[in-house]
Amino acid sequence: MNKKIHWRILSLPFQLARAAVFFLPVVVHSAPWDFGVDVDLGVIFTDNIFLDQDGLEESETVYTIAPEFYLTSEGDRIDADIRYRPEAYFYRSNSDADTVFHVVDAAMTGTLVREKLFLFLSASNFQSIITSEAQFPTTNIPLSLNRVDSRILEARPYWQQRLGNIDLLLELAYIDVNFDDELFQNNTIKRGRFDLGNIDRQQGFAWSASYDHVLSDYEDSLPWEFQRAELNIGYWVTGDARIFVGGGAETD
Repeated sequence: MNKKIHWRILSLPFQLARAAVFFLPVVVHSAPWDFGVDVDLGVIFTDNIFLDQDGLEESETVYTIAPEFYLTSEGDRIDADIRYRPEAYFYRSNSDADTVFHVVDAAMTGTLVREKLFLFLSASNFQSIITSEAQFPTTNIPLSLNRVDSRILEARPYWQQRLGNIDLLLELAYIDVNFDDELFQNNTIKRGRFDLGNIDRQQGFAWSASYDHVLSDYEDSLPWEFQRAELNIGYWVTGDARIFVGGGAETD
């Protein structure tokens, strides 16, 4: 067993423990759980297993097995979906690279005040390949030294309410992004959002006003801040067609 496989298997209980603590309110208050297992088997052929530049590509055949274990719950106050997926890859010409990756996804939406105040929580562990061109392949099939474990925790309370024929949304979000590599900066994202309007009614005079504010803090780099305000005014000609004009402003 190579070191990569050994480390990932040892780290898995800690990843699951973090998710379990994060979703403790779900275990206590949710409706009964449904448990299931899906299994994916595959034989994959790629003409560029190392993501090399033109002229240096190398083909490979990859065999994969990926069972997914999931727990779901849909209740009056809480909806939850927790999934764990070990992905095993076996390479015909590069057998030394055979490995297992662990993907964890958990999400919950809880109702704090019926039809008004909600809390969304999520936790995930996945792998990212980060290249000099800032490309992020969406699978674990390629072989790369630039693959790192990525972990994201999110907490997002939001208030949505219907005021006559107007919809109101107030939302705050806190997102923690962690990379298992000292070469990449961990960061936190704070976001505030405001939406007000009646466009979703799909009839007559329609308008919306919105404002977004995002602040990202990094371990070493300067923080990044972004703001956007927008106003949209129009009229629904039919239930599917609307004539409108929009405008706004945003920071650099």
